[in-house]
Amino acid sequence: MILTVLRSPKILEKLLQAGLNPNRIYGFKKDLLINGRQIEGIEEDTFLILCLEDRNEASIKSLQLLLKYGAKTDLAVK
Repeated sequence: MILTVLRSPKILEKLLQAGLNPNRIYGFKKDLLINGRQIEGIEEDTFLILCLEDRNEASIKSLQLLLKYGAKTDLAVK
């Protein structure tokens, strides 16, 4: 769902105009490799991180929109 929004800049902009927080931190269940062991954990990402990790061209426009609406580039996530 989140990637669908990030890949649709027009929808993302409408949500941002309606008050969506561009700095919200999302937690995802993910298998993590820690000290050579695979552990189920929670990985945290922001919209900016998700845009940077996504190879879809529309995510570049979304990245620009997030910055325009005040997304912080220095948020700490786990």
